[in-house]
Amino acid sequence: MLRTGADDLREAAAKAAVDFDVVAAMGGDGTVNAVAGALAGTPTPLLVLPAGTLNHFARDLGLPLDPAEAALLVRDGVRREVDVGEVNGHVFVNNSSIGAYPLTVALRERLQDERGGGKWTAMTRAALRTFHRYPTVRVRLASDDGEVSLETPFVFVGNNVYADRGLGAPQRERLDAGCLGVLTVRATTRREGLRIAVLGALGRLDDARTVWRGDPTQLTVETEGRSQLVSLDGEVVSGEGPLEYRSRPRALVVLAPPSATSGCSPRER
Repeated sequence: MLRTGADDLREAAAKAAVDFDVVAAMGGDGTVNAVAGALAGTPTPLLVLPAGTLNHFARDLGLPLDPAEAALLVRDGVRREVDVGEVNGHVFVNNSSIGAYPLTVALRERLQDERGGGKWTAMTRAALRTFHRYPTVRVRLASDDGEVSLETPFVFVGNNVYADRGLGAPQRERLDAGCLGVLTVRATTRREGLRIAVLGALGRLDDARTVWRGDPTQLTVETEGRSQLVSLDGEVVSGEGPLEYRSRPRALVVLAPPSATSGCSPRER
C-alpha cells in the first residue's frame, strides 16, 4: 500500500468530476498525477495547465506550455484517451522508480528544509551525495516478458516506452500503447554506474550488455526489504512490497489540440 500527501487534492478532483464537465490541473507533474489519479477510469476529461518545472506529461501530449494557451483547449480541444500506469493502486502518468532517484529526491527535500536555497542546487548536491554512496537494491522482476533477478541502482517503470534520446528530454512516442516501459541495469559499482550514465547521455544505452529493458503490461517488483521508497511522477512515497505495476490502457480522458502529433497517437472519443 502506498502512502501519499496528495489525498486532499485527489478528493477535491473526484468531487469536481461529479459536478463539472471538465477538471483542470494547474501545476507540475505531481499535481497532474494527483488529479489524474482521481479521474482515471471516469469519463470526465482532464485539462492540463502546465505550470511546473518540467511538464513532461504536457510535452508528451503536445500541449501548449503556456497555461493561458492551454486553457483555450476547454473550448478548442478534442477528447483523447491515454494510458496510465498503476502501482499498488496508485496512478502515475509519466513514470515510477525505486532505487537511486527516490533516494535523491528525498535527500533533496531534506537539504532544502535544512539549508534552504533553490530546488536545483539542492538536487545537484543530493545527486552527488547519492552517487558517492552508490546504493543498490536486490530485486526480482517478474512480468509477461519473463523473470530476472539482479542487483541494481534503480528500476525505472514508464507509462509506455521512453525513447533513448541521450541528453535530450526523455519523451514517449505514444501514450496509448497499453504497456509499461521498464529499464534497469546490472551495475553494482560507481565505475559501472558512471559508464551506464555516459552511454545514456550519448543515447547508446543499448550498447551496454548489462541493461535490461521490457515493455510488459504487468510487472511485479520484489525487494529484500518490505518497505521501499517509490517515486511517482517526481513525488516520493513509501511503498510496501511487493510492488505490483500494471498498465491501464486508455483509462484517462484528456483534452488535447486537434493537431497534436507529438508524443502519442491517441484516438478521439
